[in-house]
Amino acid sequence: FSLRTIDNVRVKGKVKPVRVSQDMHRAHPILASGDAHARYEEAYGLYQSRKFKEACQIFDALGEEFPVDKTIQIHRKSCANCLENPPGDDWDGVTTFTTK
Repeated sequence: FSLRTIDNVRVKGKVKPVRVSQDMHRAHPILASGDAHARYEEAYGLYQSRKFKEACQIFDALGEEFPVDKTIQIHRKSCANCLENPPGDDWDGVTTFTTK
């Protein structure tokens, strides 16, 4: 199996973020499709580096290839939102949950 990064999250009451990953069986369409997993991780890294336009381009292409992959679709929306409403200078790429 391989791991796919889903997000970095900070839960209520904690300071240190935790990386959330998905175990993907070798038959997962992303893994069975050549370089798609590497492109996904590249796009996620670009997103984390605030390179939203470049990340969107890759996530959009992946979204066309894998339209039922909800994780890709969520990242597509997040990138588009960050392009339209850029986060502040204090943005650290972590999703912070304020409720349990």
